[in-house]
Amino acid sequence: MTDTTPNLHVRRHERESCDIAVDVIVASSCASQVTLATGATGGVPARVTDFSLGGLGMRAGVFFPKGCTLIMRLAGGGARLIEVRVKVRRVNMTDESPGYYLGVSLEEDGREEAFEAMNALAARAARSA
Repeated sequence: MTDTTPNLHVRRHERESCDIAVDVIVASSCASQVTLATGATGGVPARVTDFSLGGLGMRAGVFFPKGCTLIMRLAGGGARLIEVRVKVRRVNMTDESPGYYLGVSLEEDGREEAFEAMNALAARAARSA
C-alpha cells in the first residue's frame, strides 16, 4: 500500500516578518563541516527575514549544511549582544550570487531572550520606516 499523505509542514508558532541584521558563526561542534574563507572574522553577515518562538528564516551568502549548529549574534537592548544557538533544518539556494535561505530552529537555551530581542528590533525598524 502506498502512503498518500502529503508532506505537510505544520508550524507550532506564528511567524513574524522582519529584516534584522545578524552575524552567524559556526559552532565548534560543526567546524569540520564548514570552512570559511581565510580572513573571515567576526562571523558571516546574514539577515533574519522571519521569526517565531520555535525558529527563524534567514538569508546568507554562505552555504551551511542541514544539521549544522550555528551561533547567531544579534543586538539586544542597549549595547548588549545576544548569542543564540540555532540548528539548520532547511537550506534553499535563492540566487547565483550566491544566496541561501536557511530555515533554522532555536535551541532551547536562550530561545525566549532571542525571541524578545527580535520582537524589539522588528518593532524599532517598523517605527523608523
